[in-house]
Amino acid sequence: MQYKEKALDYQGRNSVAGYVLKNNFNTVVYLLNAEKITILNQRKAFVESFSGITRQLLSLNQVSKENFIKVQQHSNDIDYQLGIYERYNALHENLKIKKPEGMVLPIFDIDYTKIAEQFVTSSHIDSTAYYNMLAAGSGNYFFRDLSLNANVKYNFYDVYNSNVPNRTYVSLGLNLAMPLVMNQKNKKERDLLTARLLTEGSATKTGMDTQNVVLNSLYEFKYKQKQYGNLLQKRELFAELLRNEEVKHDYNSVEFNPLVANIILDDYWSTTIELLDLKQDMYRILNELKINLPSIDAAKIIKPYTFEPVIMSNEGEQQFKNFKAVNAVYAWSDVFKNNNPSSIINYCKLNNFNTLIVSVNKSDVEQVNQLVTLSAGFNCELLIGSNKLLVNGNIESYLDSVSSLVKLNKISAIHLDIEPHTFDDFKTNKEAYFEKYLALLDKAYAFTQKRKLRLCVSIPLNYPENVLQGIFKKCDYVYLMAYENVKPAFIREKMKEEVLLGKDKVILALRTNDFTNKAQMDALFQELGVKHVAYHDLDELIKWSRKNFNKGGK
Repeated sequence: MQYKEKALDYQGRNSVAGYVLKNNFNTVVYLLNAEKITILNQRKAFVESFSGITRQLLSLNQVSKENFIKVQQHSNDIDYQLGIYERYNALHENLKIKKPEGMVLPIFDIDYTKIAEQFVTSSHIDSTAYYNMLAAGSGNYFFRDLSLNANVKYNFYDVYNSNVPNRTYVSLGLNLAMPLVMNQKNKKERDLLTARLLTEGSATKTGMDTQNVVLNSLYEFKYKQKQYGNLLQKRELFAELLRNEEVKHDYNSVEFNPLVANIILDDYWSTTIELLDLKQDMYRILNELKINLPSIDAAKIIKPYTFEPVIMSNEGEQQFKNFKAVNAVYAWSDVFKNNNPSSIINYCKLNNFNTLIVSVNKSDVEQVNQLVTLSAGFNCELLIGSNKLLVNGNIESYLDSVSSLVKLNKISAIHLDIEPHTFDDFKTNKEAYFEKYLALLDKAYAFTQKRKLRLCVSIPLNYPENVLQGIFKKCDYVYLMAYENVKPAFIREKMKEEVLLGKDKVILALRTNDFTNKAQMDALFQELGVKHVAYHDLDELIKWSRKNFNKGGK
């Protein structure tokens, strides 16, 4: 659904600059129009299919006339835009101008320091200054001031005496003019000074005019860049609103409104067209800079630039970026029984989760891989929960077999949920079990280091200090499972040792079985004031949400 802009990288800088600034700018317009036409054709098919449904809903009084008119307005606007872009591109193709195959015009920035250097190293002399200089310099030559003129005159004398007739005659003449220079040296100095004044005066005026034009272009570019960033943020808002509607649809909520969802989707694509228009403006400005600074090296004045829209939570904290505060959720196999990977991702985005701890069974491999593929923007941890590994110790071959099923290049960490305390003879053989556990941890650590993955574990609140030291030494994050007893004072007391060993590594995990809704879990996390949190488990959280949605709750 979402349209992603390609940012300029250093490898593509020379090729883009070389093409855009050495070829006709009309081809840039052609390439961007082609992108717009693709999007508009998709919008047109979508709006036409929905227009009939909207008409039926209007006849049943299920939508307002205002919303129906808005749908029709979108359709007319799409047809108008398509007409403009298609006619332009058809004309361009008739001209048979060579177009690059597969070129994508990326977003870029302009290096203002390189522009400033251009004014220092360049001279600006226009044609007027040039010809004035030649005219002034020509005075240095003696023969330039020589002149020879011929003339013919017809003479008529009107005599006022009637006794004497009027007189007429023709005369011929020849005039020769030549300068008499008393001091040739002074004359040459005067002529050279005149030429210099004419040249420098005109050059200064021309240079100032060029600087003003370039500065105005740079200002316009920066303004377009600001507009582009604002529009990206606006489009991200539409994407978030659309995700909300998708979640409502997935959970069969009575609040789901297909008309609202489709209007939001069309607004998303409309904003994308506006972004392409702004991109075209930025390339136009780049072309104008090249015209005003013809000797400039285009590859040196542009540089990579990436817009990063920020998704903000209700508290104003930045989410899905750098993962400074872990907001994790356990996803066991049960979650795939009633939910597809797409709806799971939508739910996690809606609730600002940034870390997925995913368990893998052979029966769920296909869905797990789909989920992992869709999890861009998340930390995805592969959960290993087989206690048998503690007995046989053969975790390397087990991890190798799992890595053949799941795409490890999409995984950020291996997460061990192996529990020695669950064995029947644990109380009488604690030291032996903990020794096996730490040995298993060493092997898992070697596996993750080799593949550049993080290592995480889930443990209860009662492990001895020497075991905790071994765990914190090897692990990036330690999930503390505060289950059954959820009294704040009890949890604070039990977490003391772990917090002292590594506060930033501690993630407090609560389970849904100990609460009646997510709001209660959130309230306890807030009261405890922990930085990193985890919810156990995703399937139950979704069931709570469905229950609330179907009641019409928010």
